[in-house]
Amino acid sequence: WRKGFKFSTYATFWIRQSIGRALDQKASLVRLPSDRSASLRAALRANSGDHEALDDEHAWLQRISTPTSLDRSIGDDGDSTLIDLVPDMKDGPEALVMDQSELDFVVGLLDNLDARARQAVEHRFGLRDGEKRSYREVGEELGVTAEAARRLVKRAVNDLREDAERIVAA
Repeated sequence: WRKGFKFSTYATFWIRQSIGRALDQKASLVRLPSDRSASLRAALRANSGDHEALDDEHAWLQRISTPTSLDRSIGDDGDSTLIDLVPDMKDGPEALVMDQSELDFVVGLLDNLDARARQAVEHRFGLRDGEKRSYREVGEELGVTAEAARRLVKRAVNDLREDAERIVAA
């Protein structure tokens, strides 16, 4: 801002930029970098004004900023959809078997601990219900201080580690 110019002349640019960036970040499912969004906005402004053809980059930006249905037909025969191209992220049978064998191994190791240590480890790492607890919460469950719970869990984990190393080495 310089003396002799209206403040609104200076502020309008920055306000417009801030609003544009906020819209870019919140308005679309796909977040584009701010420079690409600015290019897209400029291209759309130019395209709506004089209907000139967009260059390749601006056409690409417009294409990726427009959401499309995964149920849309693709291919010549129209039997396939976009969802058919999305890979299945579920674990395969081998991974499920490995997970189950690891779980069985851990349960076998936990059986070697006394009941109090086992309960402390299960609560601390969420092995029972999937909810991990702090040492303070474990201590409250067992009726001891947080520090005593920490020592109990540490000792139990060391015992589990030694047992696992012994089994793997055998």
